[in-house]
Amino acid sequence: MKKNTIFFFCYRLFEFKLFLRSGLLDLCLKKNKIVLIVPEESVKGTKEIISDQIIVKPLKSRSSKISNYKPSLINKIEHTLRNILAFTYGRKLNYENCISQKFQIKAFFNAQKIKSFKSIIISIFVICNAYLSSYFKFYRILLQRFLYFFLDNNDHKDLYDKFKPSLVIVGSMGLDADGLVLAESKKNKITSLVINQSWDRVVCKGYPTCHPDYFFVWNNHMKTEAINYLDMSEERIKILGSPSWDYIFRKDNLLSKKEFFSQINLDPTKKTVYYPLNSAFWHDELIKNLEDIYNAIINQ
Repeated sequence: MKKNTIFFFCYRLFEFKLFLRSGLLDLCLKKNKIVLIVPEESVKGTKEIISDQIIVKPLKSRSSKISNYKPSLINKIEHTLRNILAFTYGRKLNYENCISQKFQIKAFFNAQKIKSFKSIIISIFVICNAYLSSYFKFYRILLQRFLYFFLDNNDHKDLYDKFKPSLVIVGSMGLDADGLVLAESKKNKITSLVINQSWDRVVCKGYPTCHPDYFFVWNNHMKTEAINYLDMSEERIKILGSPSWDYIFRKDNLLSKKEFFSQINLDPTKKTVYYPLNSAFWHDELIKNLEDIYNAIINQ
């Protein structure tokens, strides 16, 4: 019997970690052919730690977070539209507003106002449109469809033609290169599925640049947020728990606090604050938080 083919797209290794650690790759491999698409520089390393039955191919869709190309006018328009949607969350009369919008917009404006007068004007334009699209569904849908024009692509035409997938699985809903991936699957009329890899995707990442056909979330609360903030249809959302953290419930090979602290030369008897940071080029304001924590410790 001929097997169906599933494309797993990982524009970051964060998504690859989700698919690998949850056991999803191995589970799907039992009845399907798997094509895993990862950043080109990660192809070799990825092949070394997964089944040799899984086909690994390089990702061709660009990432706005890591691209070094000089943006054209078209790129700048696309980037502005992405920024507007990044701060957009649907506002409904019968549901509370997404409070993270306020803090995201403030951080964005603080970062832009120190650059140039032009940056200030553009940021005000972005913020005003983000609030407008949050209040009016027709406007955010209009922006999304306008942005789709820029997302339309044939980046992986060779893979679609060769493997003819029946399903495309992505770990995030259309913020960056994943938006290009979802748009390409839509263009090829292939069912798309986003497995929510992070707790903050629904309330801290803005409105999707391209909706998938199905959205898998952790719990009922996340489902309700996706309906109200992201305009996902209720029948398109499925609850499956948090697969990225399933491994925590596996008791084998777990380190005790004492063992873990000894490995990183910390005293296990002292109180500990664990504060993970993203890279500075993406969330530079987080570095300022370290100063606040340091000063709080010094001042007791």
